[in-house]
Amino acid sequence: AIQVTDIAATFSPPSPVEAGAPVEIQWEGPGNDLDFISIDPVGADDSSYGTYAYATSSPVSIRAPDQGGEYVVRYHLGGTGYRVIGQTTLTVGTVSASLTAPAEAQAGSEIQVAWEGPGADLDYISVDPDGAPDDDYGPYVYVRGGTPLTIRVPDVPGQYQVRYHMGQSGAVIGSAPLAILPNTATVAGPATVVAGTEFEASWTGPDNTGDWLTIAPVGADPRDYL
Repeated sequence: AIQVTDIAATFSPPSPVEAGAPVEIQWEGPGNDLDFISIDPVGADDSSYGTYAYATSSPVSIRAPDQGGEYVVRYHLGGTGYRVIGQTTLTVGTVSASLTAPAEAQAGSEIQVAWEGPGADLDYISVDPDGAPDDDYGPYVYVRGGTPLTIRVPDVPGQYQVRYHMGQSGAVIGSAPLAILPNTATVAGPATVVAGTEFEASWTGPDNTGDWLTIAPVGADPRDYL
């Protein structure tokens, strides 16, 4: 026969933090190989957990959720169905971001975007279709590059939003409207050439980085080229 006694874990109450910020958590507990500490919604089942770190040493650093509110920091036993043996409360504050970007830009061009916000390592700024859900994004650049940032806008004209996304969830915490204007180009060259030879072609157009002239069969899709 073997008698198994219960065990508990305790925490030093963490200070309130901003959404998406790292949280330093002091704990005491068994420290088994698969045990972990997580930040979870109040009332969550033991088997449901959010951002976490394994209980290998104290303190552990865990990134707070992107949504502000009241949460619990919990110690889960990793080998027994994630049973919770200790918890403490955590207040997560809301955050916002502000963006300064041009009101309009030519399709395919680059714009400068200045920003103020939390600046977490995985946060990013993107140019997204107007009305897109938070987890739908277009061309982007990480905010760890500083401010201002350079972003290339989409090639398709229309109404867009320059948006600041939090890196964990993609949640948008700031935006600025952007109208992308259409471009035109002209191309001139000889009507006939000898196969395999080179010829001169002249053009006018936006001259965006990566634009090119090509030869393609008549009626080819814009994405098909030789």
